[in-house]
Amino acid sequence: MKNKIRKITYYVLTFFLAALSGCAGESIKVSTFPDKVTVSIEESNGQIIDLGESPIELETEDVFQSGNIANIILSKEGYQSERLYLSKSDIPTEVSISQKLKRENSNNQSILNSKTINDVAAKIAEAQRNSFKKNFVKAELLLKQVLEDFPELGVGHDLLANIYYLTNAKSKALFHYKRAKQLSDNSVKRDQMINLIEKEL
Repeated sequence: MKNKIRKITYYVLTFFLAALSGCAGESIKVSTFPDKVTVSIEESNGQIIDLGESPIELETEDVFQSGNIANIILSKEGYQSERLYLSKSDIPTEVSISQKLKRENSNNQSILNSKTINDVAAKIAEAQRNSFKKNFVKAELLLKQVLEDFPELGVGHDLLANIYYLTNAKSKALFHYKRAKQLSDNSVKRDQMINLIEKEL
């Protein structure tokens, strides 16, 4: 499976570089999944310069600061960094780069550093406070941020399902309750909510 993924990645990159070949250029749009990925360039002397977070549109002069070859680095905590190599002569007037980052290999969530755990706990606590205050939009946003980085976190799906149910988005609530059921220990209350929503829909 890993070899198959490597082959697909190789062909995609080969096609991407071939498609760019022979053009002249001005701007580069970078989008990623997840978003808010740090976009940097590595200069010829090894210095790393951050250009911003995705999605972002870059001018070619910002990308090619130290020559005609650009080494673009995409990085985000919890994900494997990606490097893209571009030639200035290969960039058309406008090119869009879309890159999906792979999560770092981890067989145990306990290896997450304490800062990450504290950040996640703080966001969940803030989401709960906003939910109690009926500020559901803010609570939803915070939980989506958590689940973007940690889609396997069952409690995040449970809390988001609660918010969707309270805001009458029952289909979304059912989806996240069922996702939480797949990822978390059994919960009688969750099962009751799933049965209730299935009858209401």
